[in-house]
Amino acid sequence: MIIAGKYEVIGELGRGGMGLVYQARHTTLGATYAVKTVPAHIAAEPEYLLRFQQEAQVMAALRHPNIVRVVDIGEDQGTHYLVMECVEGESLRQLLAASPTLPLGDVVRIGLDVAAALGHAHSHVPPIVHRDIKPSNILVDGNSGRALVTDFGIAKLLGSDVLRTKTGMVIGTVKYCSPEQLDGSAIDPRVDVFALGLVLCEMVAGRHPLEGLDEKQLLARALDRGTEYPLQLPGTTPADLRRLIERATAKDRARRHPTMGALHEALADVQRSLSTRTLSVTSLRDTRRSAARMALPAAGVAVLIGTVFFAGFRMERAGYFGSPAATDRLQVDDDTAPAIPSAPRAIGVMEFASVTPDPSLGWMRDVIRDNLSSRLSGASNCKVFSKEFLDFKAQGLLKSGAYSDLRAATMRVAEELGVTKAIFGRYRTEGSRLVIEAHVVDMQTGLQEPVDAVQGEMDGFTDLQGQLARKLMVRLDVKPPVESVGSTAGIDDYKLLLDAEGAQPIPADVGPKDRVSGWATHAWRLAGLLRYLDAAPAAAEDMDIRDAILATIEKYRRAYQEKDLGLLAEVYGSLSPEQSRAASQYFANAQNLVVTIDDVDVAIDGDRAAVSYTRHDRFNDVKTGDRQALQVRLTKMLVRGETGWTIAPSAK
Repeated sequence: MIIAGKYEVIGELGRGGMGLVYQARHTTLGATYAVKTVPAHIAAEPEYLLRFQQEAQVMAALRHPNIVRVVDIGEDQGTHYLVMECVEGESLRQLLAASPTLPLGDVVRIGLDVAAALGHAHSHVPPIVHRDIKPSNILVDGNSGRALVTDFGIAKLLGSDVLRTKTGMVIGTVKYCSPEQLDGSAIDPRVDVFALGLVLCEMVAGRHPLEGLDEKQLLARALDRGTEYPLQLPGTTPADLRRLIERATAKDRARRHPTMGALHEALADVQRSLSTRTLSVTSLRDTRRSAARMALPAAGVAVLIGTVFFAGFRMERAGYFGSPAATDRLQVDDDTAPAIPSAPRAIGVMEFASVTPDPSLGWMRDVIRDNLSSRLSGASNCKVFSKEFLDFKAQGLLKSGAYSDLRAATMRVAEELGVTKAIFGRYRTEGSRLVIEAHVVDMQTGLQEPVDAVQGEMDGFTDLQGQLARKLMVRLDVKPPVESVGSTAGIDDYKLLLDAEGAQPIPADVGPKDRVSGWATHAWRLAGLLRYLDAAPAAAEDMDIRDAILATIEKYRRAYQEKDLGLLAEVYGSLSPEQSRAASQYFANAQNLVVTIDDVDVAIDGDRAAVSYTRHDRFNDVKTGDRQALQVRLTKMLVRGETGWTIAPSAK
C-alpha cells in the first residue's frame, strides 16, 4: 500500500480507537517515517479532524531536538495522515518499569531535556502548553540517552481558540494533572511545571506520590488544597533537588517555579552540585539489561508514538465526578507511550557583505543571512543568534557601564549565550553566475576555518543557499533537520516578504570594499577578548514586559495569518507605501496562509527590545496551487510608546 503516492507502507506499527499507525518509506527520499492515519468515518467528525490538523500544525511548528518532529500532513482519498520521524529508544515509563529509580545524574539530565523542550513550546507565539507530561510521553534515546517529548495531541495554545475543548472538560492524565486542570481554572505553563515535578519525584522515589489510588481518590486528593502530595523522597536525596521537587509540585501555582526556564535553571544548579554532570547512557543500558529487556528498534518506538497519539483522541476510562467544572475525560496513565539531547550548539550568523558592483542585488544580503539562519536553526542540535540580537545585548552592556568597548561587550554576550562559532560571508557575481562564500571563525581561538563556497546561475539562488547550508552543517558538525516533504517557496516570495517586513537596503555611502574590509581581523580581535572576560550574572528580565512584547509578536503573526493590513500597520505604528504594496501582493500570492512563530529570544533594554524568532509560512501558490513552505529567521527591534510596544519601522 502507498499513502498519498509517496509513503510505501512497510508494516503496521499500532492501532487505536482513532485509526492506524504505519511504518512507511518515502518512495523518493528513501527515509523511513511513522505515518499516523485517521480514516474517513472518524475524520467526518469536525471536532476530531480539527484536533488532528491542529496537533500536526503545533508539532510542525515546534522544531527542537527534544521534541519528536512532524514532517508532513495531508489527506489521501478521505484518509488524513500525519508523518513523523522515527526514534530509537524506550519510553521513560518502560525504563522505570525495569528499574523504579534512576541514578540522580540521569534524573537531572532527563529533567533538563524535558524542561528544555517544554520551555521551547512555552516560548512559542502564542505559548503552547503540553498538559499531559508523564513518563509514557517522554522517550529516551537508546544510543545518546537524550530525552524527547511527544504527544501534543491535547496541547493548548494560550490566548487562542486552537485546540479548545468542551466546557468543563478535563484534559490530561489525572495522576499528573495540576489542581487547576481539574477544577476548571484557567491554565498557564505552570501546569507543565507541576507535571514535570511529579515525573522527577517518580524517578527519584521509585513511585508516584499517589500510587495505588483509584480515579475518584486521585481526583479528591488532587483537589484537596490543604495538603501537599506525600512525595516520600529517599533520605539520600540532595537537599537542593528535594527543594526543587517540592516547589515544582506545590498545589498553589504561585509557589511553583514561575516559568519552565526557571525550573531548567534550578535543575542546572542541581546538576552542577552532582559529581555526575552528564547523562549516564551506560546506566540506562544496564537498567534495560538487568530486566532482560532489549532496546526497541526504531519501529518499536514508532508504535509507542502512535499509541500515545491515539490516546489523545479516544475517551479512555472516562469518569465523571463532582461538579461539571471538574469532570469529563479523565485518562489514567496507561503506561504505553513514548524521548532529548544536550543543549544545542550556539552559533552566531553575522554579516554577508555584497562585493558585487550591481546595487540592485543588495537585497540578497538579508536573504542569504536570514535563510542560512533559518536552515541552521532547523538543525536538531543548533541554536542560532543573529548579529542584530548580539549587538543589541552588547549595547545594553555599554549603557550599563559594565563595558566601555563594544567588541568586549559583544564577546561577553557571546560567552553568556554560549556562542562558540560565528559565520561571516560575502557574495559576488561573475557574469551571470553568483558566488557565495562563508567563513567560520572560532570565537575562543580566533582561528578562521577554510572558506566554504558555492556558485551557480542566478536563477538557482534558492538551491545555492541550500548547498551552502549543508556544507556549513558538515563543518559545524550539526545534524541536518529531518527533510520536510513539499516545495520550498521561491525567491520572489522571499523578496516580497522582506519588502513587507520593511527590510532596509544597504546604505548607499558604504561601498563593497568598506563592508568587507577587515571582517576576519575584527572577529579575531573579538575572539581574543573572550579569553580574558570575567563572568557576570545576567540581569533578570521583567516577565510582564516580556509578555507584552510577545503579545505584540502574536499580533504581528495574526496580522499575516488574517491578511489584515490595518492590524499590521498597528503593529508597526504605520506602514510605508512600499511595505503596504509588498504585503498586499504577498497576501494575494499566498492562499490558505498559515503562519507560525517559534524559537523566540527576547532581550530588553528599557523602552527598547530585540526579538529573534523563526517564522514558518505555509500556503498554496496562487499560480500553481502547490503547497509551499517559507521559513526565515528574523530579528526585530521593538520600541515602547504610549500605546504599547511596536516594531521599529527601520527594523526587519
